[in-house]
Amino acid sequence: MTTKKINSRLEYLRGKIIAECISYSEIFELQTLSQFIDTNDTLLLEWAGVPENDEELINKRHDDLRTVLIAYGNEEFGDCIIYEICDLFDYPNTIDKYKN
Repeated sequence: MTTKKINSRLEYLRGKIIAECISYSEIFELQTLSQFIDTNDTLLLEWAGVPENDEELINKRHDDLRTVLIAYGNEEFGDCIIYEICDLFDYPNTIDKYKN
């Protein structure tokens, strides 16, 4: 499925949520598309059952990013570059909980 189709489908599902007529199969579809939901889109994330700032989810997203970096032959794919990319896009990382 292309990014355009995924975004279109997410917007369709958003409309169903807002109209309060989303089916169980559409909720399941939303859950399968949860990795493509913007991290600031609380409506879709909540309906997809994605926990807010869950460390397991953060680690999975970090691993996904690391996989992309490796696949494209990037020599840097350790935690430091992952954290820098997360900071760049204002996405939480696992060291955020130790800051204060």
